[in-house]
Amino acid sequence: MATALPTLGIMSPSSSIVLERFEAGLEFLYTHGFSLVIHPQTFSGAETGNQYAGSPEEKTTALYDLWADPSIDMVMAACGGNRAMHVLPHLDTTNAKPLIGFSDTTAFLCALYKAGKPCYFGPTVQTLSRLSPESQKTTLDVLSGQSRHSLELTHCKILHDGSVRAPVFAATLSVLTSLCGTPYLPNLKGHILILEDIGEELSHLDRALWQLDQCLNFSSLAGIVFGEFTDLRDTGRPFSGGGFEAVISTHIKHLSCPVIIGAPIGHGRHLSPIRQGQYASYDTQSGLLILE
Repeated sequence: MATALPTLGIMSPSSSIVLERFEAGLEFLYTHGFSLVIHPQTFSGAETGNQYAGSPEEKTTALYDLWADPSIDMVMAACGGNRAMHVLPHLDTTNAKPLIGFSDTTAFLCALYKAGKPCYFGPTVQTLSRLSPESQKTTLDVLSGQSRHSLELTHCKILHDGSVRAPVFAATLSVLTSLCGTPYLPNLKGHILILEDIGEELSHLDRALWQLDQCLNFSSLAGIVFGEFTDLRDTGRPFSGGGFEAVISTHIKHLSCPVIIGAPIGHGRHLSPIRQGQYASYDTQSGLLILE
């Protein structure tokens, strides 16, 4: 007997949608049989040309409305962008339902994970249509309740060898770092930390990793997986002769846990959902990160 697909509630936790890309994502979900409840707040700011998708209070109300709807099984972020963190001081997660998103939605994922609520680092509605066929299939599997899958890491570069089994937490680096010193940064001791980002200067990346190490203590992690860092920039004088890898190496040289760079997860075509806190096994020799 086929398992019924979940009903997805949709709202905009961050920036306003780009209508064409949003509609392409909706078509993908409808084509694969999902029922959708699209909150009116989703369309806030879509015609203005700026990034605002309503006030923090309006976004909070939209979330509460979707959480209170008994027909909805999971909430999916419409898109990423900016300003999700402004919602956090207004948010009561008591009645939270599972939420999926990435990039700026990392702020929500951190708050929910710290509160012990289920959440997924994965595609927003707007990113669905541009994903690779493999990532689209895995996304459909996870949304349908099949959380076990694996990430192929054989083409990644191993900076530190080893094997590990631990809970995993995935995040967009710049957003995670912005939560340092706030009540919303979760305790990630003993986790495999997956990081990715887009459009950052190498100097900003260096600064963010230093700050995150001070807050999390990289030595307390079970492993670090660096995903895709898309559109990296070095617009001034060259920051590092070795580029991205040299910057990373500076911050992980004292670690003994497995560290790899180049995992297929990020703002490009590769993004398979990861349930935050899900146990994962990784062995640098096998080249697979198995999400249990």
